[in-house]
Amino acid sequence: MDQLAESVSAGLGGIICTTVLYPLEIVKNRLQVMTNAQGKRDADAPNPTVRSVAQHIWKMDGARGLMWGNTPSCIWGFVEKLIYFYSFALCRYVAERLTGGPMSTPVSLLVGYASEWTHLPFTMPLEVWTVRVQHTRPGTSIWRTLWETYAQGGVRVFYKSASAFLVLATKPAIKYTLYERVRQVTIARRNALRTAQGLPRIAGLGYFEAFLLGAIARSLAEVLIYPVRAGPPRAVPCAYHAPPFAPHTVSPSSHLLVGRAACRADLSALDNSIPVQKW
Repeated sequence: MDQLAESVSAGLGGIICTTVLYPLEIVKNRLQVMTNAQGKRDADAPNPTVRSVAQHIWKMDGARGLMWGNTPSCIWGFVEKLIYFYSFALCRYVAERLTGGPMSTPVSLLVGYASEWTHLPFTMPLEVWTVRVQHTRPGTSIWRTLWETYAQGGVRVFYKSASAFLVLATKPAIKYTLYERVRQVTIARRNALRTAQGLPRIAGLGYFEAFLLGAIARSLAEVLIYPVRAGPPRAVPCAYHAPPFAPHTVSPSSHLLVGRAACRADLSALDNSIPVQKW
């Protein structure tokens, strides 16, 4: 019961984290798609920055534009963290019972990888839904977007890129293993020093230290798997929010490169006002 309560807390933490960082997620996605059909920015167009993209979205739709799609994203974050946290704790318990001690690095990677797959059958559709909503005009019904996505091919539409997660699922495993190994080494060294000084041993890191270490571990894991997450170029219609830094990118005949191909390869009709081109 305690484990379930902790898992729910992790899910609620996922909602808070998603909401706080969501404007940056929107801006990042816009930067990823601002390219032309050949995957190159117009040499004569100004180089877009985080600030310029954020200003453009604010000018177009205000705060609503920076938070559009947050609802399905929070649902996705809650389900992902809840299932992953519970599954990881269970898998870790089984692994430690089988090995008779703390998990080694290979076992830790394997447990993290297996735990990630336990939530993917539920969160892959939520991620596709979130990305679809992000590329609709603010005010469009998110439930209508979900239904239109389903109508394009049924349930299989949400799982077309499942094979990409054979690599993407390693991110949480890498993140946790880096975090845990550095944490263990840091605590061991501090306890050795405190023992020599006659001070009581410590059981863990401080809140800020744990937060900082977690952020560094997540960043390193993201850097390692980012080429796969960004994926190969996929031709899709111009998204509603694409800032007009390169004028040609907003014409119906032009296309954008959409990152996170694991989900966005399925987005064949981001804007009904623009003809759809199959690939």
